[in-house]
Amino acid sequence: MIESIGNSITDYAKQERELLASRENSVKSAETSQASASSDAAAIANSEQQISDTAQAKTRAPQYDTVEISEEGMNMAKQQANSDSAALNSATKTDSTEETEKAASSSSSTATKDLSSYSEDELDDMVDEGTISQLEKNTELARRAAEEATDKQDEDNSVVTSDEMINVSGQSAMEDEE
Repeated sequence: MIESIGNSITDYAKQERELLASRENSVKSAETSQASASSDAAAIANSEQQISDTAQAKTRAPQYDTVEISEEGMNMAKQQANSDSAALNSATKTDSTEETEKAASSSSSTATKDLSSYSEDELDDMVDEGTISQLEKNTELARRAAEEATDKQDEDNSVVTSDEMINVSGQSAMEDEE
């Protein structure tokens, strides 16, 4: 019986040591989990900061360069625009003269119509119906383009952008090729 009491005490002591070891492991595990959670929280905070920085960088307004054009450059651009407009008007008058000559030689000559109130689609329909000739339509469209260029030039007398200068010189080059 004494032996069995001794064995019970030994078993009890053994169980107590195992319980103590288990508690120590639980504490260590909890400390490791807490450290891991702290490092995870730091990593999340760092990621959120990077995302925030990236979002701010994407929403910044773009920066553009500016170009100053001298008075001489402005005058040259105006002269080029005027000469382009004059060339267009001259071409329009030439087309108009050719049409007048054709109309005079034709037995079905009609008076020149005011086509300014018609849209381009309506003009196309009139050509299809035979109400006006293709030349009349082209002349009207050329007249409108010349008028629009003159109006635009009047509006922009004080400011000529680099894009407009490129467009003007590109148009001039295209006309020279024609």
